[in-house]
Formats: sequence, C-alpha cells, structure tokens
Amino acid sequence: MNKIIFPPVQSKPRLFLGAIGRVQMLQEQNRYEEALAVCLQATCTHPDIAALWIEAVINCAMLKRWQDAIRYGKTALTCGGNTLRLYDVLAYSYGHLGLLNEARHYGLQALNIRVQRFSGEPVIPLPEPKPLPPPPSAQACEHNIIAFSLFGNDSKYCESAVLNVQEQPVLYPH
Repeated sequence: MNKIIFPPVQSKPRLFLGAIGRVQMLQEQNRYEEALAVCLQATCTHPDIAALWIEAVINCAMLKRWQDAIRYGKTALTCGGNTLRLYDVLAYSYGHLGLLNEARHYGLQALNIRVQRFSGEPVIPLPEPKPLPPPPSAQACEHNIIAFSLFGNDSKYCESAVLNVQEQPVLYPH
C-alpha cells in the first residue's frame, strides 16, 4: 500500500497530521478497521480536509465496504480531493458493485491524471535505437537464424513452436 506523504504545512492542525500518521501506521499493520475509525474521528473536527476522506475511502475498500467507500469518496471530491488514488478506488468500488458506467467514469479520470503525470519527456533519455539488421535473404543465408526458447514441455510453448516452424518456409523462405 502506497503512503501519502504530505509536505509540512503550518496551517494544518496537529490533530490532522497526527491522524494521518496514525492511519498510515495502522494500514501498514493491515488494521483497516482501526485506521477507518481514526479517519472518521478526525473528520468530525476537520470535515473539509480531503486527505482524511481519501484515507477513509481506501480503508473502506480494503474492508470491502464498497458503498461506504463511494460515499466517503464523494465527500472527498467535494473537499477538493482530486487524486489518482481516489479515482482508482472509486472506479474499483463501483466496479465491485457492478455499476460499470460509474466505474468507467472514475477509471477515465484516473487515466487522465496518469496521462498528465507521465506524458512528458522521460526522466532518463532513451538511447537512439540501433538500425535494424537487413531482412533475411538468399545472399546472406549463412546468417539467417531462427531461434526458440522453450520453457518446459507445456503445450502452450511446444505447440506454438511447432506452428512457427511450419510457417517458416512461407514467412522466411531463405
């Protein structure tokens, strides 16, 4: 389970920061019922903090309480909780309830966030691809090799290898 890491913010009350730390500790111990109780208790005094509602959503999903996850998720959205984790869990929860239009809606929201996050330039530039070797030919037949690796005698490996060998004369006559 990924942790939410919040930067230090002076305007957030200590109770909120302590609650998030306690929730994360309980989640690491798979104590989702207790983590949910901490979230809900903290929302009584800080009902406008989306992060608390998002943690409640995650705990409800871990407890397979799909309706509660959706209810708390809607509250998180009204508090400005526009996070990838929230949309993922909402899509997952709606999917478990068979509400596929809603699952699709929140799944697309999650995909849009991923596209925005990961569509830029790669952090480590990729090397220029090497040129492809020339296609098989009669002039270079001593270098034309077809190789297979089989991982046991399971039919999913062997049958496809046999089919490839049968197609070889058509696809690679040299």
